[in-house]
Amino acid sequence: MIYRFNMTTQLALLIVAITILTQTGVMIAHGFLAQEEVTQPIVTIEPRYTVELAEVTAYTKHETCPDSECVTASGTNPEASRTVACPRKIELGTKVEIDGKIYVCEDRTAQSVDGRYDIYYGDDRQAWLLAKEYGVQKHLIKIYK
Repeated sequence: MIYRFNMTTQLALLIVAITILTQTGVMIAHGFLAQEEVTQPIVTIEPRYTVELAEVTAYTKHETCPDSECVTASGTNPEASRTVACPRKIELGTKVEIDGKIYVCEDRTAQSVDGRYDIYYGDDRQAWLLAKEYGVQKHLIKIYK
C-alpha cells in the first residue's frame, strides 16, 4: 500500500523521525544508520510556512469605504499588491503567499466569510472591474511564520 502525504505532513514526519533518532542515539550517515552516542541534537527543523486551501476574493475601496478614507484593521491605508484581508486566526502583519505573490495581512474579512482571503485591488473603477471579474477562487495559501 502506498501512502501519499502533503508537504506539511511530510515535514512533520521528518521532524518526528529526527527527534526519535536524536533521542535514541542513532545517527544517519550517508544513508546508513550508525550507532553513536549523541550528546546534542544534530538538527532542528522549523517550517517556514504552513499551507492551506482557501477561498480567495478581491475587494476595492468602492465596496468597503466609498465615501471616506480607507483604513485597515491594522491601522494602515490599504495598498494594491500589498494588502490582503485575512481570517481572524491569522495574526495581523503576517505575510501570506497567494498564487505566487506575497501580501501582508493588514485587514480582516467579514465574520460571515471568515476563512476567506480578500486581496485589495485598489481604489479606481478599473480595479473595481478587475475585482468583480476575479470572483471567488480556491488557492493554496502559504502562511509565513
